[in-house]
Amino acid sequence: MQRFNYTLLRKPYRKTISLEVTSRNKVVVKASKAYSVEKINQFIVRKSKWIQKQLDFNKKIRKPPLIRKYMSGEKYLFLGGYYNLLLIEGKPKISIDEQKLKFFASEKYLLRKKYIKNKLEDWYKKQAYKKILERVCFYEKVLGVFISDLSIKSFNRSWGNCSSKKQVSFSPYLVMAPITVIDYVVVHELTHIIIPNHSAKFWNFLGNFIPDYKQRKRWLIAHENQLCI
Repeated sequence: MQRFNYTLLRKPYRKTISLEVTSRNKVVVKASKAYSVEKINQFIVRKSKWIQKQLDFNKKIRKPPLIRKYMSGEKYLFLGGYYNLLLIEGKPKISIDEQKLKFFASEKYLLRKKYIKNKLEDWYKKQAYKKILERVCFYEKVLGVFISDLSIKSFNRSWGNCSSKKQVSFSPYLVMAPITVIDYVVVHELTHIIIPNHSAKFWNFLGNFIPDYKQRKRWLIAHENQLCI
């Protein structure tokens, strides 16, 4: 019987045990202190086929993270479309025009990769807030829910989050994805206001509004290595 190494995260507020296989092939278990190591190991054994399936899926679909060079000609996604980065000497600003992501700065700053990276991150964060806020406002009405706050911040393993206080947050790189994929993540997090877990009830509810959510989720997985700065 195959054994898997895993990372155990103790969550005192949890009543159940959950399992995740990350894009980097790490097996993560979340459980309360009520679950002994023996019970957790038994859980891992029961889920061994599912774990191996996820690992095989990662190997087949997922690609290694993209290494950016911050040079003219490098491709960046925005709302599902590819844009060639174009470094131009001029007054500092960033704009999109005719499949080009135009980055204006003084000559000395165009040679500083860290400067370019930071400015691109700021730009994507602003674009993400505007576009995601628009989609959240739309789907609040569709689902009949209301958030208390919206923020844009980076995550290690997810594209969004919804707190028990109805505070939703999203990755700035989500704005690189097509609107259909953004909508899937938005509806996913808004659904958590009603159903806080990932039970069958959760996915059935989400499927009422995003019937092809599996396809949209698959796009995220297949392109996640490109959704970065």
